Amino acid sequence: MNKIHNSNRRTMATPNRLVILAGVGIISMWLGVVAARPYKAARAMKLSDDRLEARVEHLKVENQHDSIDVQMAHKPSGIQLAARKLGYVAKGESYLEIGQR
Repeated sequence: MNKIHNSNRRTMATPNRLVILAGVGIISMWLGVVAARPYKAARAMKLSDDRLEARVEHLKVENQHDSIDVQMAHKPSGIQLAARKLGYVAKGESYLEIGQR
């Protein structure tokens, strides 16, 4: 009979146990918030890095196009194409402007 009484006494929560459990829970939550800070900062840095990488890729493509334009400028056909874009016409040709609707 004495064993039954002791086992019931162990399972009942005392106010001290509740305070300790609440304290452990609060400390655990606080540690979780503190531990998450570096991950949040790392994610922000990764997003910034991804944006920079996308910008670098865009500039690489733009640089390739400009490089092709420079190479074309050294050829007669490239000079003619650049001049036509600026509105020049060759001898014997007439300028024709088509209006927009």
